[in-house]
Amino acid sequence: MTISVGDVIWYPGTGQGAKMAKPHMHVLVKVDAVSGDVYCVPISSEASNWDKTCEVDVSDKVPGVTRRSFIAYFHAKKIALTGLVGQLACGTATNNGAMPAKILAKVIQGISISDETEGWFVRDVIPPPAAPTRRVLKSIQSGT
Repeated sequence: MTISVGDVIWYPGTGQGAKMAKPHMHVLVKVDAVSGDVYCVPISSEASNWDKTCEVDVSDKVPGVTRRSFIAYFHAKKIALTGLVGQLACGTATNNGAMPAKILAKVIQGISISDETEGWFVRDVIPPPAAPTRRVLKSIQSGT
């Protein structure tokens, strides 16, 4: 079973309170096969916690989105790749398909923009900027 960055997954056990077992849609923003971790952010429509950093509308054609929603960066999570693959295989989690590339770019950009994203998540998902390279220029010797 293949999963990729941008897949929209119904992931179980992510509700709150009495609805703890309820699944929520999550967007996979990093799949790290080396460490065995998957990083994801939920899609929410809970009005009381609305984060305007990355809003998602039905017209964006995100699989599974049926009403105006937003990316809930404050509930970003890291899960075990083997656990997710196992849940997908047995049907407790469901892959809805890929998010459109334009919307995925907004979601990933929002990770470092939202005031709600925890620092560990930003550090784990967004690579640090490359160090500037220094070029050594050969001196030009005049032939005179």
